[in-house]
Amino acid sequence: MRSWWPTCAMALLLSLPLHAAPVDGGDAYSYGSGLIDGIPPGPPPPADAVPALAEEIADGLRCPVCQGLSAADSTSAAAVAMKDRVTELVAAGYDRADIEDYFVTKYGEWVLLAPKNEGITMVAWVAPALAMVFGLGLVATFVGRRTPLPEPVPAQGAGPSAATSEDPWAAALLAEVDDD
Repeated sequence: MRSWWPTCAMALLLSLPLHAAPVDGGDAYSYGSGLIDGIPPGPPPPADAVPALAEEIADGLRCPVCQGLSAADSTSAAAVAMKDRVTELVAAGYDRADIEDYFVTKYGEWVLLAPKNEGITMVAWVAPALAMVFGLGLVATFVGRRTPLPEPVPAQGAGPSAATSEDPWAAALLAEVDDD
C-alpha cells in the first residue's frame, strides 16, 4: 500500500511561491542595495560572464534555510535572494573573496560549504591525521616492548625422576599424587 503523505508534501511544496512577497516596498530577504561597505569594486567582468561567475560563487555558499544545499541548488526565498545579491555584486566587479567575506560577515563561516583552512577549522583538518600518527606510534611502542616467551627447557629424561631431581616442588607434588 502506498503512503499518501509524500504526495501531499510534494503538492504543498509546489504550491508555495518561489519568492517572498515584498514587505513595505522591499524584499523580505533584502540585503540592501549597492556596494559592499568599505570595499571598492574592481573592474566588472563582461556581461555574458556574470551569470556563470555568480552561479559558481553561489554554489560555494550554503543556503541559510536548507539543510546542506548550496544557494545555487536551493529554491528557497533566502537562497534566491542570495543568488540575486551574488549576481549583483559580480556585475559590480567584486571578486569571489570579497563576496564570500560579505556573506561570512552576515551569516558567519557556516555559510561557506568549504570552510577556509585557517584558525579553528585547521584543527578539524589536522586532528584526525595527528590522532592516527599518535595511535600508530603507541602500537609500535607496545609491539616493540613485547618480550618473547621464554624457551621451554627440554626435560633431561622421561618420567617423574627427571622432574624430582631438579625441582623440589614438583617432587612434592608427584609424591602427593602417588599417595592417592
